[in-house]
Amino acid sequence: MSAPYRRPAARSPLVSPAALGSVGPVPVPAAHTRAELDTVVGLLRATRPPVHCVAVGHGRDGASLAATDAFVRAWRDLGGTVVAVVDWPEEAASWLRAARRLTESAPDAWVFCGALPGFAQLARRLRHEGHWDPARSVAFGALGDSRLPELTGADVLEGLRGARADGGVWWVEDDGRVHDGPPPRPPRPPGPGPTDPAGPTGPTSPAGPAGPAGPTQPAEQAQPAAQAGPAGLGEPAAQDTPRKRERT
Repeated sequence: MSAPYRRPAARSPLVSPAALGSVGPVPVPAAHTRAELDTVVGLLRATRPPVHCVAVGHGRDGASLAATDAFVRAWRDLGGTVVAVVDWPEEAASWLRAARRLTESAPDAWVFCGALPGFAQLARRLRHEGHWDPARSVAFGALGDSRLPELTGADVLEGLRGARADGGVWWVEDDGRVHDGPPPRPPRPPGPGPTDPAGPTGPTSPAGPAGPAGPTQPAEQAQPAAQAGPAGLGEPAAQDTPRKRERT
């Protein structure tokens, strides 16, 4: 979980037009790759406590719509549940409605794909509402841009992880810097997760021949590959959400 968020003194969480203009032209998201999709799914499956119910937020451009459809199919094929699919505009008077729809079902995690301007507005509204944890969120490659924390503020996105087009991993540190490569792994919390007294949750298939589950990941990528095990959710080696990097 990311550090507690302090709401800004300003009444509105909107990113100002001046701030949006300062980052320069922002390209429309490119079409996602299979390696990118596999990494998004893999990051979710490696999250602890385990993830079963996911809410998906996306922009309205064609690439983001296609990435959303592909993720929803992949997650449901693994036995997971998608509790909400919510789009957002790039320009609006408020992103409150989208933020509330993404959090009202209390999902285990969130997936995002879209362009920087609209997501920056949505992320600030999500943090302002207080029911969203970026450390339990995974995004597609278009959002792994160092300009995104400049728009949202450094503490809004702490712990957010995502996939690159080549299957690599990016993540956001507590100071807002975007890094490539697997995030630091904090110590595993003792005992089972809070939502499952008996142990990890999520649908699993009957025991069968050992082998990785779900979409296959590329042989060479920054994200650790899934450990062999039965098909279904919750099988890869645990990778907790990122912790703050110690400074010297």
